[in-house]
Amino acid sequence: IKTEWDRILDDNSLLPKSFTFEKYYAGKYMGELVRIVLRSLFEKEILTECPEEIKITDSISTLDASKVSQDILDGKDTNTKQILERLGCPVNQVMISVLQYIVELLTERASVLVAVPMAFFLDRIDRPMTTIAASGSMYKHHPSLKDKITSKIEMMTEKKFKFGLSDDGSGRGAGLVAAIAQRLAAKKK
Repeated sequence: IKTEWDRILDDNSLLPKSFTFEKYYAGKYMGELVRIVLRSLFEKEILTECPEEIKITDSISTLDASKVSQDILDGKDTNTKQILERLGCPVNQVMISVLQYIVELLTERASVLVAVPMAFFLDRIDRPMTTIAASGSMYKHHPSLKDKITSKIEMMTEKKFKFGLSDDGSGRGAGLVAAIAQRLAAKKK
């Protein structure tokens, strides 16, 4: 599943060859991955005249990607146009469509890569109801990722589940939140 863009992201990350699965979906990397894909379209001359801003690492943030996703959900292009303008890209229908397509594909991929192991674990755990602890900026702030993950899990398993937000700034507390939620649910029975 690793693409040429994932390799570029990994090679230029703080910890190359580490946390490689996380780099497919985590908020820390999503904006940069969008930028790398967009830049490659200029480098391959699919798009012409690459703006200097696109060549700058982290010039597209994960917040930018979330704003583009919000435009997609709303059927609008206001945020997308603002981002393209800031980057020095032409603000036309082709560029709007290209940026929205890149963001949507990476969001879809992220949702699949998170949902597949979750569905597997739900089947393996085989409980009547499971709380999945979730953390991270993508889960918390992305306008469509949670719903995409949920619908994909539901397609892959009949097991019942719900998400619990673990908002401790890292994934360390996620397991604890799930365990506490499971115990509280068991005590109510």
